[in-house]
Amino acid sequence: MYRKFYGLAEPPFNLTPDSRYLYLSKRHREALAAVLYGIDEQKGFIVLTGAIGAGKTTICRALLTELDAEGARVAVILNSFLNDLELLQAINDEFKLVANTDSRKTLNDALNAFLLQQRAEGRTVVVVIDEAQHLSRETLEQVRMLSNLETEREKLIQIVLIGQPELNDILAQPALEQLNQRITVRYHLTPLTLVEMKQYIRHRLFVAQARIEIEWTPEALDAIYRYSGGIPRKINLACDRALLAGYTDGVYVIDESLARRAIAELKGVSANGDSGEAPAAPARRFQFSAPSAAIALLVFALVCVGGAIGTGLYMAGRPPRPPETAAPEPAASGASQMAGPAARPSAPGLSDAPEASDGGLQMPSLQIQSESTSAPAAAQPTPPPPRVRTPEFLAWVFQEREIWGSTVRFLQVDEENQALSGAFLTLLAAWGENAETHIEALRRGGSRACLALIDRYRGSGRDRRFVALDGRTFHDALEFDVPLLLELDDAAAQNPAIRLAPFVVLLRAQGEAMTVADPFSGLRTLRKSWLSRHVTGISVLYMDTHGWASLTRGEESEAVASLQRFLRAKKFFGYAVSGVYDSRLETAIQNFQKHYRIEQTGGLDEITVALMAIMADAGRPRLF
Repeated sequence: MYRKFYGLAEPPFNLTPDSRYLYLSKRHREALAAVLYGIDEQKGFIVLTGAIGAGKTTICRALLTELDAEGARVAVILNSFLNDLELLQAINDEFKLVANTDSRKTLNDALNAFLLQQRAEGRTVVVVIDEAQHLSRETLEQVRMLSNLETEREKLIQIVLIGQPELNDILAQPALEQLNQRITVRYHLTPLTLVEMKQYIRHRLFVAQARIEIEWTPEALDAIYRYSGGIPRKINLACDRALLAGYTDGVYVIDESLARRAIAELKGVSANGDSGEAPAAPARRFQFSAPSAAIALLVFALVCVGGAIGTGLYMAGRPPRPPETAAPEPAASGASQMAGPAARPSAPGLSDAPEASDGGLQMPSLQIQSESTSAPAAAQPTPPPPRVRTPEFLAWVFQEREIWGSTVRFLQVDEENQALSGAFLTLLAAWGENAETHIEALRRGGSRACLALIDRYRGSGRDRRFVALDGRTFHDALEFDVPLLLELDDAAAQNPAIRLAPFVVLLRAQGEAMTVADPFSGLRTLRKSWLSRHVTGISVLYMDTHGWASLTRGEESEAVASLQRFLRAKKFFGYAVSGVYDSRLETAIQNFQKHYRIEQTGGLDEITVALMAIMADAGRPRLF
């Protein structure tokens, strides 16, 4: 009802577990990481608990997305009111195995053969049981028996139990002690904090593509937090009703009175019911007389007219959008943009990414291009208008901003052909390098000086190394969980609704929201699905503190020993640490490459070393 009024592409606060809306607070990130750790390390049993509406099912959907990308075979059991036989049949049915039989032996034999086949093919098999607190004691005992399907070295099946807090009480019963002892990974999902709730609301409005500024006053947010207790489902209910109340009143500011009215409706009481005042007598509903109906229609018409006038006044105060002119045809490409960016025509960019303030919450206007849109072409193109800078634009000066609860630094430049310089120095700053020392040289020397600096970081003999992730998809690169320097296609730069620089740095990833530092227009927040379509090159920095990049076959050194310890901790090297680069270490490297979808050479190529070094670096900057 209120979507057009607020300029929303879709309702932002639906209760369906849409993974696009997944907001990864610190607790949600820890929960997802804990479950993925248990699966990757073949722990057997993982338990995730949380209050009703805390986001367990949404995390489950995100987990399925991750597992699908890794090629795992997953069975999801949503109906937990099953007896032990029905559970076994349901699991087999999910894996397209024999299920239409009451013979437990037949069911178990089919499942065991399937697990052995998947293990031989290098695939992980996972069973996820939602609402597991409803499982009977006999069914939970059947779950325990499934864990007996194993080899001498590892479990053949990983079982994830998701449920409400009472699941832990059930598992703690003496009769289930054998099962309880086998659970090695547990995580309890707690509610959001007030600050996280503000970021959560902002995130959902971004995904819903809000084009109208919706301001939430501090008092309104406090009221919603008191009502919800930080539970995402209750936050969604309150925010949805508050937006409906704002639409009814024709306002774009959600204040305390609107929030209290929304909460009162959800509680089934009057708006002053929780304020300490005596509640008013209940009004009769659906008994309108003819005069009152006429008055109601008149008020509704006035609200609609007022909303239209308010929207017109609001839009009148905004700078006009550039005309939807055709973008110039891209010039014939020769060498890669990484070899020196060409000058590009200018056009307005998007507004900066939204920020949470200490008080209220404001959602800036976003102009996000749909995934199906591509750069238009024309025989006689009209050049777009000059690029518009934000008022706080400072060329060649590092700026700091708070995004998703942490501080990032980025550099903007004032020349079109300096995009690579601005992006590379931003990448250096993300790793804590003193990037300011290079500004003057790059400002005077241009792209040639920048390429020379990049070559220094590509060379051997440096702890900090720069490598291009050739052959890796955008999704694969996100697994590195470090800032990424992205090269973009011409469509991203020439599309008047987006207008990105040819090089940007991905600094934060939050569900579907990707925050990049654009050397021309500052921080920008874009959809992951859109960004992935326009990435043509990906590069990273990493710290080779152990010297793994220079190891050679047959070498015996402490550096080799440190690599063996790393691979042993990751379950790829099953031997004693010898410090010798032999065939067993080569096999372990090959297994690591196979697991992370890298070309299986068994050697220490640049991408393999980069991923290993990044995973071993606990102090690295992170995307998530």
